[in-house]
Amino acid sequence: MPSHDIHLKYATLFLRSRRVIPDKSKVRFVDLLIDDPKSHAPKIQELVRSNFNLWLCIAQELSPHDLYMLLKILPTLGHDVLTQRFSPKRTSWSRSMISYLRQLIGCIFGREYGLLVDLHVLLDMAEKWCCDDELLRDWGREVGISPEILDYYAKHRALIDYDLNCTIRLKQGKCSRRDVARWLRFNESTEST
Repeated sequence: MPSHDIHLKYATLFLRSRRVIPDKSKVRFVDLLIDDPKSHAPKIQELVRSNFNLWLCIAQELSPHDLYMLLKILPTLGHDVLTQRFSPKRTSWSRSMISYLRQLIGCIFGREYGLLVDLHVLLDMAEKWCCDDELLRDWGREVGISPEILDYYAKHRALIDYDLNCTIRLKQGKCSRRDVARWLRFNESTEST
């Protein structure tokens, strides 16, 4: 996982590119909610319970059942709230969780901050996979990473690559996760019946 400084850097650049003045405490909260939901989800639960307008916004985005389940399970999820599943057979959870979190944060802080969920998850995967464009693009589309975030990543790829030490890690052969993920995504055999 990239450091919180790297997440903050690219979140700030993204928000500025969207003409939003970055609020570092909001950016940090999004990162911490994803990285440590056990500690930060109770703040979301309390906010939703105490703010009727927020509850209405979220209820418009999510079904009451989905909202109830999200608020119930979010504190029980571990690091990265299980958003980083990369096998095509297991990406439905990632797709749902990324979308739910984007909508939830969007209602709390605004749409642009909701997109930071996608950015956080994509940067985590870029770090794991050494910025493998084909793998990231394929996975990002599969799990519903916002096209705006995929475009932002493509535009800043060289700088992200540098900050994540991808070139160095590739030369040192420290990318076994990338090879496994690539095999699962592109070579997974289909079951014959």
